[in-house]
This record gives sequence, C-alpha cells and structure tokens, in this order.
Amino acid sequence: MKKQLKTLSVALTVALGLGACGGEKALESSTYIPANAEVLMSVDLQRLISKSMTADQVLGYLKGQSNEDFEKVQQSGIDLSGEVFAFGQTGWQDQESFSIIVPLNDSTNFRAFAQEYMKNAQGYSVDGFAGLVNGKQGMVWNDKVVLVNVTGKGDAAFVKSQLSALVSNKTSLLKDKKKAKELMASKQDIALWLDLAKMTESAKSFQNMVPGAQLSKYDPALYEGSEMTATLNFEKGKVVLNSDTYGGKALKQKLGNLSREVDGKFIKEVPGTGELAFLAFAVNPKELYKLIEEEGGTDKLDETLGAFELTSEEVFKAISGDFLISLNALENEEKETYDPISGEFKKEQVPGNPQFSVGLGVKDAAVVDKVLKHFQNQGLIKEVEGGYTVMNMVSLTNKNGALVATGMNAEYNQKVLNGEAPSNFGSHADLMEENGSTFYVNLATLLPMVADHPASGFVLKRERDKEVVRNQPFQTFTSFSKEEKKGVYTGTIELTCKDQGKNSLVVLQEWAKSMQ
Repeated sequence: MKKQLKTLSVALTVALGLGACGGEKALESSTYIPANAEVLMSVDLQRLISKSMTADQVLGYLKGQSNEDFEKVQQSGIDLSGEVFAFGQTGWQDQESFSIIVPLNDSTNFRAFAQEYMKNAQGYSVDGFAGLVNGKQGMVWNDKVVLVNVTGKGDAAFVKSQLSALVSNKTSLLKDKKKAKELMASKQDIALWLDLAKMTESAKSFQNMVPGAQLSKYDPALYEGSEMTATLNFEKGKVVLNSDTYGGKALKQKLGNLSREVDGKFIKEVPGTGELAFLAFAVNPKELYKLIEEEGGTDKLDETLGAFELTSEEVFKAISGDFLISLNALENEEKETYDPISGEFKKEQVPGNPQFSVGLGVKDAAVVDKVLKHFQNQGLIKEVEGGYTVMNMVSLTNKNGALVATGMNAEYNQKVLNGEAPSNFGSHADLMEENGSTFYVNLATLLPMVADHPASGFVLKRERDKEVVRNQPFQTFTSFSKEEKKGVYTGTIELTCKDQGKNSLVVLQEWAKSMQ
C-alpha cells in the first residue's frame, strides 16, 4: 500500500511539467459529458499540485524516488496536467452510475498500464475506443481520453452500456447548461455543478422506498430549472468555498422574498460578544407564514396556540424574523467532593455551565408577554425584577424589540436582568447585517476547551484524540449566505489557518501527516 501511495505521489508531481496542453484536453474531454448528468465536478490537478508543493519540493521529492517508479508513471500515458471531470446520475431506483474523464498523452502505453491495473478484466472495443470491463467497473480509451465508469448496481453489461453511451454522446451538458459551462470555463481548484430538479426527482424515488418518508406536498416540478454551482479553492492562509443557487421560475414564486439581512437594532439588544461561536439569521415572517399556510401547517400551529388564546397569524405578525444565538463562555468549574474510602475531601474539575444568549426579534411585545404570562401561570417560569427566570438557571427578558434568554451562569443572568450585560459583537455585527444567515466558530479557542472539558471523554476517548483536536491547524470557521436577488442565493464558507504564511492545502497535508 505504501508503495502504491508513493507511486501516486510521483504521478501527481510529474503533472507539473505537462501543463502546455491542459486547456485543449479539457475541451476534448467535456464533449463526453452527457446532457442528462445530474452532477458534474472538475478537479484541476495542476493547480492543486502547484499550491501544495513548490518547484524545489517537487525536485527534491522526485530525487528520492526510484527510477523504476518514476519511469512507470512517466510512461503510463496518463496526462494529469489538465482537468479531470467526474459526473453521473444518482437515481435511487434506477441503476445509478458515475464516470470519470482523464486526458491521455499516449494511448499505447496506457493500454499496458490499464491491463496491469485490471488483470482479470474482459477486453472489448466500441466505436474506435478500446476497453476493459470487470464487474461493476470499466474503462474505454482512444488517443486523447480515457473514460472510466463505476456503478453501484448492475453488472458488466450495464457498465458497457454506460460507456457506449458516453462514447456516442451527441448532447454535451456544457452545450445545454449555461451555468455549468461558465463554471467549467473558470479557473478553480475544484468546481461542482448540480441539477436540483433531477436530484429532487431522485430524492422522490428514494422517499417511495422508505415507509413514512413521503412529504405531504412534495413536488419535484417546484425545482424545474433550478441549478447550484460551487467552487472550492485552497488559498494562502484559508480554504474558501463559494456557492450560488439559481432558483427556477416555480421556486422563485414559491419562496418570494423569504430571506433578508439581520436587523442591526435587534443585534444591539442581544447581550454577548460572539468571540467563541454564534449563529444569526433572518426571514420575512409574512412570507414564512404564507409558505407554512400553503403547506397546510398552520392548522396544527393554531391548535397548539389555542392554549395561549392566540393564532399562528398573530404570532407571526408579532415577530420580526430575526434570530441570534451566541456562546459567550465555556469553562470548567472546580468542585470539592468527599472520598469515603480515604475519608478526605478532594478537588476536581467538573463540566461548567455554558454562558450563552439567545435572541428572537419582536414587533409586538404584548403578544410575547401574553405567552410569558401563560408559562408563569403554569408554574414553568417565575417573574422577577427585570424579567423572568427558569429554575434560576435561565433568564428571560422582553425589551426593546428582542426576547432574550440567557444561561446557564447565574451571575451573568442577573446582569442581563439588570440591563448590565452589553452587546459587543464588533465586526461580527457587520457580518450579520450584511447577510441573511451567518455561522461563526473560533476553532483555535473553542476546540481546546472542548478537548479539555470532562464531558469530552464520551467522544474523545483517547488522549491522542484530544491532542489532535487541541492542535488542529485552523483559526476560525465562518459561513454566511444571502439572497443577492430574487431566486439567487449566494453562500461562502471560509476556514482560516493559524499559519497565514502557508497555502491551506499544505497546512492540511502537514496536519494529516502529523496524525499518522
């Protein structure tokens, strides 16, 4: 296994010197991507290699390999300098199939390489392509490309039919789908395109196979014309994932103006800093109510809210649609316990109570007060000066357009009730106001706390596991998204590194190596 991995590493480094014809090979390869593909992904191996290894590292690495390994890769006929495409259909009830396209330099040498790789495979030919098939996997190749097919179901005959269809393909996906064509033409480390209509149709087939999984008003036609694109790039000091979801006509009409940015005035009323972690999002409550009503969900809500002498429509009119939860502290506590065996008292670290804040935007405080009074009458909460408490562990306040709950720290809860706990989200507040949803975690600070927390032993059973979590190489995780215009949603995930001087791919490689 080590020898195989070593050979593969050499193959990837060789690709650095073979980049002259990458664009031409990519153009040739894309003609075999069929129009019925649900998923399409491209991987630019040359870009990845250039980011993960410098020229000196490549030369130094090759110097340490045996001539036999180097020559085997050099003579395999595979050209890893261009783009590799992967695509397929998921079809839960049908025979799902995925294919990979890789450009070739030398088809004669590749034949020998392929026959050694698939020693017991059956040889055949189709439309000028030579081929090998073995059970649920097979490949065909000509002078320019090799097409590989793998199926989760079916047999050799099914694999042959799939490969034959690719060879004779006359309706390339990139001719029909503008978004997919634009994406594949852009330079990205990894690019992904999804046909949401076809994928949701497959999901419906899956639902029919599982009792009770059917949705009440599930309609794949809702996603007709909807697509999603995503790019993943390894940059200096961070990993960046960008996504765009394009809703078709029906989906645009269904969702309307559901999404909106978080209100800045609301953020200022929620105590916390967001330094450890937070989640914030906002929706248009009127549009949300309309959507739930169309799905037949308001009847059950009205039945539940009857105990409060309220209707679901009244409740949705009373809220602004803003939501924010912030983790402000997570610390262990020292507790003194008596040991009956030794007859002595001893001190030990026990899980501390997290200090958190949860805020819900309010437009009609009277409606919220009505709900709180109902809970008070039921004995579930207790009224105190400044608000309410729940078992003296959680505080509740309904002031200035925000219903705020905080816990589980008694001292902090009292500050909230007294109005002495400030909202200090700083630049995080700007990020929330600019987006419809934002999720943030300070990995460098929070993960060591989690690893050292007594409760972590339930998941991180070995000290080695805890060490891996403590020493992970990332500083922060941030995810944010919004509706750029009606029916188009953009999203970004950024994973920043502690070491800002290295490419994030190198950071990942070094971390993986440290865990071996």
